[in-house]
Amino acid sequence: MTKKPITDLQAGIESIHNTRDFERLVNDVFSRIYGADYIPTKYHGDKGMDGYISTSKTLVAKHCFENPVPVKDNINSEILKKARSDLKQAIILSKDLDIDNWMFITPYLVPTDVIVKLKHEVEKVGFKFQCPGPVYIAGVVRKNKDILENHQNLHVLYISEDIRELKKYMKPVTTDQISQSRKVVRTSSKPALKKAITTKKPEQSSRIYKSALENEKSKDYKRVLQIYKKTPNSKLEKEVKSIIYSSSDQGAVLQGVHLLVSWYKTSRDTIDDHLLLINIGIETARALKSLSSEAVLLAEKGSLLSVKFVLLDLEGWGRIEMSNTVGLPIITKNEKDGIVQELKSLNRDFNGLFKDAINKAYASKEYLAITKTLSRIGDAAGNRAGHFMSLGIKDRALVEQDLCKGSFVHAKSVAAQFGDEVETVYVLYNFANALGFMCETGEALLVLKKVAKLGKKLNMKDILVNIDELEQTIKEPKIKLVNND
Repeated sequence: MTKKPITDLQAGIESIHNTRDFERLVNDVFSRIYGADYIPTKYHGDKGMDGYISTSKTLVAKHCFENPVPVKDNINSEILKKARSDLKQAIILSKDLDIDNWMFITPYLVPTDVIVKLKHEVEKVGFKFQCPGPVYIAGVVRKNKDILENHQNLHVLYISEDIRELKKYMKPVTTDQISQSRKVVRTSSKPALKKAITTKKPEQSSRIYKSALENEKSKDYKRVLQIYKKTPNSKLEKEVKSIIYSSSDQGAVLQGVHLLVSWYKTSRDTIDDHLLLINIGIETARALKSLSSEAVLLAEKGSLLSVKFVLLDLEGWGRIEMSNTVGLPIITKNEKDGIVQELKSLNRDFNGLFKDAINKAYASKEYLAITKTLSRIGDAAGNRAGHFMSLGIKDRALVEQDLCKGSFVHAKSVAAQFGDEVETVYVLYNFANALGFMCETGEALLVLKKVAKLGKKLNMKDILVNIDELEQTIKEPKIKLVNND
């Protein structure tokens, strides 16, 4: 019998190493299952009582390792030590509380021999034994997805599960082809405090988004297509903006937004300026009923909000570090709380946008919409992975790495299904860059070697011109993942 692979959501639950976060998750799960019959207790429990299910007379004990257990330690003995301590408290509590069942719930998988020992010891004192773990918790969460809204680290993981679950009824692109928007995040060898998010200049593309009004091309529409062939500059950017703001041809407006999105990193505009343009594009795509275009623009918006998240997190972290260094309050408690709230909001927003984008991309049944949406998700996750690596936040960095790789591998698979070697090269080029950003230099260079080979075969000058530069960028020293074990 084939062993069922561990899902991303389950892996995310297993990566929880914050007792408060785990208790909140269990409380949300049990409240959903048992309603008012579940009585949660305060943080860290109360004398061995982490919760109580009145209908089944079940005393709940929760355990979460605050740090990953080093390999040299005997994890079985650590689990037994904690469980036995809670069980002793349960025996004391049973003098005043009616207890039939004793539950030991964990975010990690409890080894079988530990379960056998605990079951024997629990039944010996007169209780029935239950030991639900990450598989059980993940199963409940999948049936009650709204629970994820209160647990953002798990919410980001669930995107990659949705990617696999969505139906793959796609069709080759005929009209509504989407412009290439290949922003790639560059790595930085600067200390984390000074590290900035920068990207390589996007290459020009021969693939242009075609509006539903293709057969009735206006002067504005034709002009935008002409500008596609030119090198980006501020004068042309202003001209395209004027078309977006004034044209009565919605196709020209949408085409213009796609063009400026592809020019993002050559522009002097701020993130908020581009978010405004993308919002115009999203509304226009909806008016034209172009799911493919809407999907890509939603993903672009999510990518920009992810960058805002990283920059804001860096700002807050830097000010806290500076306060610790100089011994002066560079950041107040109110400012810190404000940053935390904004980070939570951004995290929720970009995850929601990515999920909406991938659903619309699949609904469009156009494979380029899917590959581009997945690439944006991968870019953003790789960006965040590098950020969390630089801060030494290992668990979150690994979560983002998994999402990044899953997104790019899936995008490559979709492009391959339709025999689109050109799109495959674009996906792999961005994947190589993301791997480099996440300090996986060897793998990044091997992928880039494949890109160079295919690029030469297909005579993709826009890719080949940047191969050497990207190779040097990947080889640059980077901030290593800090081990907080």
